[in-house]
Amino acid sequence: MKTINKIIIAFLLMASFVSCSNEQEQKVIATEEIIREDSSLAILAKMNDGVELGFLVQQDAPNQVILVHCERDKIPTSGHVTIPNQFKSKGVTYTVTGIKSYAFSNCESLTSVTIPNSVTSIGEGAFMDCTNITSITIPNSVTSIDALAFDYCTNLIEIVVSDGNRKYDSRDNCNAIIETASNTLVKACRNTTIPNTVTSIGRGAFASCEGLTSITIPANVTNIEEFAFSACPNLTKIVVADGNRVFDSRNNCNAIIETASNTLIAACCNTTIPDNVTNIGMGAFCGCSSLTSITIPNSVTRIGDKAFHGCSSLTSITIPNSVVSIGESTFGDCSGLTSVSIPNGVKSLGRHAFSGCESLTSITIPQGVNCIEEWTFATCWELTSVSIPNSVTSIGDFAFYGCKGIESLTIPYGVTSIGDYAFQDCSGLTSVTFPYGVTNIGYDAFRGCTSLTSVTIPSSVTNIGHGAFCGCTGLTSATILNPDLQSQYDYVFIGCDNLP
Repeated sequence: MKTINKIIIAFLLMASFVSCSNEQEQKVIATEEIIREDSSLAILAKMNDGVELGFLVQQDAPNQVILVHCERDKIPTSGHVTIPNQFKSKGVTYTVTGIKSYAFSNCESLTSVTIPNSVTSIGEGAFMDCTNITSITIPNSVTSIDALAFDYCTNLIEIVVSDGNRKYDSRDNCNAIIETASNTLVKACRNTTIPNTVTSIGRGAFASCEGLTSITIPANVTNIEEFAFSACPNLTKIVVADGNRVFDSRNNCNAIIETASNTLIAACCNTTIPDNVTNIGMGAFCGCSSLTSITIPNSVTRIGDKAFHGCSSLTSITIPNSVVSIGESTFGDCSGLTSVSIPNGVKSLGRHAFSGCESLTSITIPQGVNCIEEWTFATCWELTSVSIPNSVTSIGDFAFYGCKGIESLTIPYGVTSIGDYAFQDCSGLTSVTFPYGVTNIGYDAFRGCTSLTSVTIPSSVTNIGHGAFCGCTGLTSATILNPDLQSQYDYVFIGCDNLP
């Protein structure tokens, strides 16, 4: 990653672009060639308007370059950027054939861009978070567009694919990018209308379309991938057209349900979950920041990964007794969630299941859960009470990281392993009790628990990580009962200045 950052910083190119209202010809006025640390070639080119861009020569294609970076604070006041299709350096003509991943990411002042007909590929996140870009035209040369290329372009209202493109189209003036051969809609905007000929909606196709208020799924659509409608906070109406044999929106539920499996796969803030739904699918309510309440019926047995991730206005939720599994990041970053009831039937909690629930004050983990996974309750700042059942045998890395409100903790019998950073920066923790049977306490497991005053490590512990209690400045008493580990005392209690 350091090498990449050096490349981006070191090989910025000077390019200039004229506003849409200025007819001045845009051209390269100076170039410089530099050999990078990995022996590949970078071209520095200065155009006549001051926008800084970085180009790299593709190693497998002579005389071709890809655009790697745009200096966001050099976008002209017009907000428009034109990418050159060719330029010369030391007598050699280079053709611009690609836009690399994240080349224009976070260019918030960018309102429009002209992509030359020489470009064949647009990489992952190439225009991510360009929140003021309003229109995009895909030239007929482009044959590859990553699914995340235009993520979080929240004001995008017009998408056009040039006539003659053999890979993509925007048929019927749909304001979307459709992969022609597969009839898959791969990127949409708030003004998109899904054509009746579309059969598939790609992963994240409508993601972050903040202005989208309603959508109709045509009868021919037979496949909808994950997160297709995530982070659409103003979406209030979802209808599946009559005659669709794969999906439905039964009972006017304002959601998309996979008919055969009774799985709710996409929802909005006005969704009512029908009583016969058995699964809430991956990312179904993801990013639905205006959702304030939801009733999960007793028919539901599984709640998928990221199902309610980022539902920041959700304050409480009751999970029915029928649920046996809560997926990864299911309630992650539900920052307004103050209370949640997890029924005894739940046997597994996925990683990050409640991480970032900043307002959550207490949690009871049901009997039957045998592992608290990585990051499960991390950064739950207001969590003051946690009950860990005897069924738990391991506490994963970062499981309660940053839970500064927890004051006391009893590790139940049966727990054998406490992961790295598991309770790091739990600064309110005043006492912790370890049962005999714990064999492993991870690296920095209790680092920064500044309110701890005493700790006893049982003789069953055979491995204790470096800095396990580092910076626990409140400790005045600490004992390691396993004689084989006592020589590690100084490494375990680094920075515990009040220990004798």
